[in-house]
Amino acid sequence: MQTSGIVIAIAVVMGVISLAVGLFLGALPSRGSEMTEKQGRISSMVGFVIAIIYIVFMLLKQDLSTWTILGGVIFGFIIAKIPPVHSFFVDKWDFFKPAAPKNKNQRNKR
Repeated sequence: MQTSGIVIAIAVVMGVISLAVGLFLGALPSRGSEMTEKQGRISSMVGFVIAIIYIVFMLLKQDLSTWTILGGVIFGFIIAKIPPVHSFFVDKWDFFKPAAPKNKNQRNKR
């Protein structure tokens, strides 16, 4: 089966975008309790958008693009979880810093 140049170009563009998305998601704190409200909202939105794009390419039967999206997100996430890379993101941008720990001994006042 021949693959046209436009299909390859779309797959490459989607691969770069999904790699960036994977890096972004991997740079965020792993636990939900360590995420700020803003981090949680943005990571949910980004995950939802990339999932919709993936489903659209699946429905269009663009196998090369779907595999590229999947691989890009996974590789980006793995790369961002490497400790020196992760600390680079946290040190460089304040957005990726985990939320301040909540005091568990503090009672809720009504």
